[in-house]
Amino acid sequence: MTNLTKTPMNAPSDIKISSRIEIDGKEWECTNTATGLSKKLRLRELNGSNTIELTREHVQELWEDERAVITRHVKDAQTRALELHNLNPTERRNFERQCAGVTLMLESESKKRAYASFIDFCKQQNKSLLESAGVKPKPPQDIKTLNKWIREYRKYGDFICFIKKDHRTQYRPTHFPEEIEELVEKAIYLSYSTDRKPKMSKAFRSLVSMAKATFDLTEKEAKSVLPSYRTFARRIEKSDLFHVLEKRHGKLFLRRRTGYGKKTGYPPFIGGRVEVDCNRVDVMVYDEFLGRCYRPWLMVMIDSHTRCIIGWDLSMTAPSASKVARVLKMAIGADGYPYRCIPANIIVDNGSEFINKTLRDQCSVLGIRIQYAPPYTPKGKPVVERVFRTFNEIFFHQIPGTTFSNPQDRGDYDSEKNASYTLKKLNERWVQCLEVYHAQYHRGIENTPKQAWADVQAIPELAVETLPEREAKLFGMKTATCTISGNRVRYNNLFWTSPALVELNMNLQRKIAEKLPSRKESPKVLLRYNEDDLTYAYVSDPKDTHNPIMCDSVNESYQAGLTMDVHNYLMKDTRARKAILEDESEAFRIRAEFENLLEDDAVTGGKKTKRKRAQLADSAQRSRNAREQISGVIDTDDYLYSEYIDQEDVFNPEVDPDEDY
Repeated sequence: MTNLTKTPMNAPSDIKISSRIEIDGKEWECTNTATGLSKKLRLRELNGSNTIELTREHVQELWEDERAVITRHVKDAQTRALELHNLNPTERRNFERQCAGVTLMLESESKKRAYASFIDFCKQQNKSLLESAGVKPKPPQDIKTLNKWIREYRKYGDFICFIKKDHRTQYRPTHFPEEIEELVEKAIYLSYSTDRKPKMSKAFRSLVSMAKATFDLTEKEAKSVLPSYRTFARRIEKSDLFHVLEKRHGKLFLRRRTGYGKKTGYPPFIGGRVEVDCNRVDVMVYDEFLGRCYRPWLMVMIDSHTRCIIGWDLSMTAPSASKVARVLKMAIGADGYPYRCIPANIIVDNGSEFINKTLRDQCSVLGIRIQYAPPYTPKGKPVVERVFRTFNEIFFHQIPGTTFSNPQDRGDYDSEKNASYTLKKLNERWVQCLEVYHAQYHRGIENTPKQAWADVQAIPELAVETLPEREAKLFGMKTATCTISGNRVRYNNLFWTSPALVELNMNLQRKIAEKLPSRKESPKVLLRYNEDDLTYAYVSDPKDTHNPIMCDSVNESYQAGLTMDVHNYLMKDTRARKAILEDESEAFRIRAEFENLLEDDAVTGGKKTKRKRAQLADSAQRSRNAREQISGVIDTDDYLYSEYIDQEDVFNPEVDPDEDY
């Protein structure tokens, strides 16, 4: 037994679908957690066809006797969401109540029984929260509210839509008196009618001072009657004079006039500002498989506060959404690399790899805010722009095959001829280069990145957050719809299998038969796969995406560590090889000879149709054209044969009415 199987990860009470259990040396996978009236666990042998049903109490006894070990556990998505967003007791109560209400209403066939179960759940929840956190009881919602939750869940397809944090500290009216509105307009006009745009915080302090002097109030009383700072900032954005200048003179004129290029302030914690950019490295690498040299692409994610590199991707993949997902997945996962974190803000440019809905949705789940730097403004993300020059100086310009920074520095140096590094070896040296970079002195922070990271980590309030490596693998997955055939699913000539797929397919077919008995079709399932590793895939019901089934690859020797880019390249190469091997002219000749034999059989049998003669004439013409293109020689037999066909009597129903047409 390996170290993984010796150390149990979870108790049997937490077993979910796709969890794997090793019992007396045999490995089983859980396919159902509520079988029969006794709610038994249904287990199916991983490398066999045996199926057993055990109660959780029996599995607990085997686990305590060290006869059963949980080798793989699938964590509940709802629990991950609660831990990720760090909800307070009130927000957690609302979220759990919404999840329970939607689940009960969707799973039960009777709405009355489901609503009664929901009322019991609310009573128990109020009692437990009153005892543990001192939260006052909240009455259960009516059935109309539950239907509203169901519509919202079906719209987004995920329980994440119910996570709503309330950041308001005090109540503020939506409408203010006329004297307050006039004072706000006056403050905005006095602050923003000049050519220079002040900070919004300074304009808000001016508004507070004007309110104190006008109404003879203290600072606290003035702030209570005025709009909040965020409301004041929104009004400035609506009535800003700079929008007029932008329309008249353009964005570039506006940036020059407002002092673009000022030093950017960085939040004093790790992940507060993370900059991302992608460039081609100044070195040529040799690919033995392709037989040529090329310049790889390097995408870097750097923390501005400590200058530590938290994620990267050095490969031949050009800037794309999948490349960004790989870098972000590396940055948030705890894989042993010391500099990992979930960033709060990432600064990117306006490239197509960053402007896509998939990236925004993935970042919103983790609470990451994406900020786009102004176009044609490299100083919008100066840290990552400067770090490429640093790596060129200490690494890429020092190895054989470098292209240097410009043709003048390169001179007569032949980069392709001197290229000796492969992409694998370049990545190995890149990891060692990062160790050198983190250990050397950085003038911008007056410290080494390694020491700066350690100083921030020493403060408990500023400790970084990461995801476990298993959960980070689920980030950035692609989705597709497919059908289950037997115990496997297929997508793009790739196959995955799991013992639990059979029961999932049967349950979906049963649901379709209950709604539409006359409709017979294969139910669709949702497939989620990782473009960078096709070893595993996750299959789930499209209406219940929170209980995915982990499926293994059927051809593990091919799909283990395979990427979708490489797979598509191999499929394209296979189709090209097939086109080369298929000699169409030879195929036409062989087919023409075969059809001549069929024609002779038809003549011998005394039965010949107009349709068959037309097919033979067309086949002979195509074969003659093909041979003429290849050899330039025209076979006279083809002309004689075609004339013979043309001169023969055609079908005439008046002469021969019994002949088939």
